[in-house]
Amino acid sequence: MQDTDYIKLVLKHLDLEASPAEENALQNWLEADQQHRLEYQALEKIWRDSGKALNVRSFNVEAALDKVEHRLAQPSIRSFPWKRVFAAASVLLILGSASWWSLTRPVTHSITATTTLRVALPDGSIVNLRRGAVLSYSGRTAELSGEAFFEPVHDPSHPFRITTTNAIFEDIGTSFLINSKPNGDELTVVSGKVKFTEKANPSNNLILGSGHMALLDGNKFVTSETAAANVTSWKTGILDFQRQPLQEVAADISDFYQTPVTLSPDLLEKAGTIKVTARFDHQPLKDVLEEIQLMTGLSTRHEKGSFVFSQK
Repeated sequence: MQDTDYIKLVLKHLDLEASPAEENALQNWLEADQQHRLEYQALEKIWRDSGKALNVRSFNVEAALDKVEHRLAQPSIRSFPWKRVFAAASVLLILGSASWWSLTRPVTHSITATTTLRVALPDGSIVNLRRGAVLSYSGRTAELSGEAFFEPVHDPSHPFRITTTNAIFEDIGTSFLINSKPNGDELTVVSGKVKFTEKANPSNNLILGSGHMALLDGNKFVTSETAAANVTSWKTGILDFQRQPLQEVAADISDFYQTPVTLSPDLLEKAGTIKVTARFDHQPLKDVLEEIQLMTGLSTRHEKGSFVFSQK
């Protein structure tokens, strides 16, 4: 990627104007080289700090560049390749003069995930969107439809909040998964704690801790002390089964591949006694089904768009 290309991507990202494809391109560039990430962090710092040098009534490029030069003169950062960063920062200031005003007013950005998508928000928070999810965000607030895994930067004085049709979620230093559906929301906490509130009745809420999950069904919370093992498999690409009953295995496979996988009626009675231990890493559905057949001695058939496990 040419310097001018990545500068434009950084500018669009900071302005909350980058498309999903541009966010992906920037993310790929950041992950390609640790040096890229350091340069991005330097540019972001300069971008935000330089804004404080601006007059609220008039954009002052000279004042902003003075601010940049002052920062580059600090002994602790002279060893960094600042020449390229300074050039990029200058371009940012020229291209983005109007952008400074976006730092002083709320801007809402919306993303629809046509595939699994990793989004870096301006405050450093990370959101992984499952295909079909829709995310709108402005500052430290977001709205979600669909499924997403959140890794917010924790700031006790400015909590990160997500709203859905049914609920409000507030970060208490954590990472968590939200699956928002029209008839109810599901929360799985991977680390830390999350406040889970019914939107229509804010007094109805609970605080969920690490390794727990809860479903808001109507106005009732249904909790579980053990989070489902493969709840984030769509994000990691890995299905991991440790002596799980066949019925649970079929449900996890269905969810992961978005293809119905069921058990035949003659198998339901003894399905609980059939346990599966296996790990699948980005494997196609065909290979997964074949391996489970070999392990269990069962067969599968393709029936009206779904796969059915049955006895031989």
